[in-house]
Amino acid sequence: MKKTSLILALCFSVFADDNDIARKIYLSIAQEVTHKEKTIFYVHGSVDALDALSVKKINDCDSADIVILSTWKKLPKSCLNKPLFTTRYRIFTNKKKVFGAFFWQKGRPNIIFSQKRLNEQNISLSSEFDRFIEQ
Repeated sequence: MKKTSLILALCFSVFADDNDIARKIYLSIAQEVTHKEKTIFYVHGSVDALDALSVKKINDCDSADIVILSTWKKLPKSCLNKPLFTTRYRIFTNKKKVFGAFFWQKGRPNIIFSQKRLNEQNISLSSEFDRFIEQ
């Protein structure tokens, strides 16, 4: 019984650490993109790390500063004129309106931005993000 409890505790602590990392990454990217201390998010789909985050999330894109999406299905058209950031590499590669992605691969966090899309959307990132930008 003690071994089972220990294993469950370790699993939950690892999961919590992943969510903490993800939250920090989302906040950092949002602040870079919007240049605001308190960013207003529209979350389309399920983004676990943002569910527990005490940020302002709204139910429509009109007032959002940034859109974080895990699915493209049923994305409101009003979101297409906002900065789009995804949690899926496939969405990033297939949808040219998405400027970047944060996703987990083989247990590691991955961040990627498209220089072309950043330029098209007039988004400038600090030099801290240079290593994540593909040409």
